[in-house]
Amino acid sequence: MTAAEERELKKIERLLAQGAAKEALAALDALRENGSTELLARDAWRLDEQYGAAWYALGDGQETAAAYWDAASHDRFLAAQLQHYSSYLFCLHYADLADEAVRQQHEAYGRMLAGVMPFDHEKRKRARLRIGYLSPSFREHTVSQFCWPLFADRDRARYEVYGYELAGREDAVTAQFRALADGWRVLDLHDYAAAAAPIAAD
Repeated sequence: MTAAEERELKKIERLLAQGAAKEALAALDALRENGSTELLARDAWRLDEQYGAAWYALGDGQETAAAYWDAASHDRFLAAQLQHYSSYLFCLHYADLADEAVRQQHEAYGRMLAGVMPFDHEKRKRARLRIGYLSPSFREHTVSQFCWPLFADRDRARYEVYGYELAGREDAVTAQFRALADGWRVLDLHDYAAAAAPIAAD
């Protein structure tokens, strides 16, 4: 990628941050049409990622999902692929797809993670199953409205619930989630191994 293209991507990021999604889309189209071979081959996922953000800002779930699918397909790094695919799965809930198709896409994500087994858990019989939820949105947020029943309406005789807060931005809703949980941690994702260890211990 050329230095000029890097500057153009930064400009597009600023446009998106300012809420100028249509202008960002126009700049992305121009960059895709005139981009270098390196950008369009090796770093195409960066364009796809920005397309996803622009279409999301414009409220088009179908286009957003398609952009994140492209980002996951073009990215060369597994961690980033998983992140893009996760965004793609989220957007499928706003696309016009049959339930079975959505289920199949989620199962494909599971297969991507099939070989990831960094911790070996001892098999122990417990009176209650322990379930952990990771989210940056245990606060006043759309996602928290969907998560709330997982904490509030569970069968407490059968399930223990642990909350893993990823962003550290707390409000009154966060306190309500924490009060419902059997365990609560704020995780720093700058070190994935360090973040994963307490989850495994719990």
